[in-house]
Amino acid sequence: MSGKRKKKNVSVFPYALVCFLIALAAALSCGQAHAARREPDTAREHEWGRRSHVVMVAGHIEDVTAQGIEVKGNYYDFAGAPIVNAHGQAVSQAQLIRGREVKLFFRRGVLNGIMVFEHPMVQ
Repeated sequence: MSGKRKKKNVSVFPYALVCFLIALAAALSCGQAHAARREPDTAREHEWGRRSHVVMVAGHIEDVTAQGIEVKGNYYDFAGAPIVNAHGQAVSQAQLIRGREVKLFFRRGVLNGIMVFEHPMVQ
């Protein structure tokens, strides 16, 4: 036999496919990490419902009664709705004080969460 070697028929396709899959996996993991940083309130979203069904009204408390709260000129009945502070910890109804900033969360037209901030809203 002669000293010539046979040239191997090597395809570049498997190597390109592996590189593409690695790059795709890295891009997806970065996207998930970015989504986790972007949405710090995912626990509250899970508790109060999916974002697509949740409507939020933000403003300051204008008036408080035993059953309702007035925000932006509208009264809302808050019976049975959890009241939490900005850290997500449950607080009592006594924290609903005129002038404080609140966010009211509605799901399918029903008030199902109140977030009250400890500092008064600056106007």
